Amino acid sequence: MKNLRKQICLAISLFMTIALIQAKNVENNILPIKQNSSIEALTNPIFYELMYKINHSKCLQLEVSSMSIKKSSNQKFMNSFTSYGRESLIKENNYTLKSARSVNMMFSDRNNFAGAKTRESFKIYGKTNTISVWIKLETWGNKTIVLRNVKIYKDGFGYFITGRVTDGNRTVYYTLGIYEAECLI
Repeated sequence: MKNLRKQICLAISLFMTIALIQAKNVENNILPIKQNSSIEALTNPIFYELMYKINHSKCLQLEVSSMSIKKSSNQKFMNSFTSYGRESLIKENNYTLKSARSVNMMFSDRNNFAGAKTRESFKIYGKTNTISVWIKLETWGNKTIVLRNVKIYKDGFGYFITGRVTDGNRTVYYTLGIYEAECLI
C-alpha cells in the first residue's frame, strides 16, 4: 500500500511538473520549432516567430512611427517632425511580411497630425538571420527606401523593429511595433 501511494505521488508530481513546464512555455510564448528545420536555421528567430503566428491564423497589427530631423530651407537651422500610421500585417511569401494596404501616415508638422497624409507600404524581409525593411513612399516621389542598422526585438507585449535612413538633407529613424490583434475576418 505504501509503494502504491509513493507511485501515485510520483506520478502526480511528474504530471504537475510537465503541466507547469507547458504553462511556462505558453506564458513565455515559446513556439515549437522543429530541430534541423532549414527555415529555422536560416531565419532570425524573432522573425520566424512572427511568421509562425501568421501561418497559424494569428492576426498581426503594424504601428509605425518615425522621427525626421532635416535641414531647413535656409540651411542654417534644423527642424524635425514625427509621423505615425497603422495597418494590418500579412504574409507575402515564406520570407516576407508586408502591410496589408498602404499605411496612411500622419505628420506632426501638418496641422498637428490632422493635415494631409501620405501613403507608405512596408515590407519586412527575413530570409536570412538579418532583417531588412523596405518602405515605398507611394505619394512622396514613389521611391523605395531601405532602412539601415535594422534591429528586431521581442518583449512580453509585442515586437519592435528599428532602423534609420539618411536621405539627402534628412535622417529618419523608424520604429515598427507589431502585436497580435483581434482578427476582423
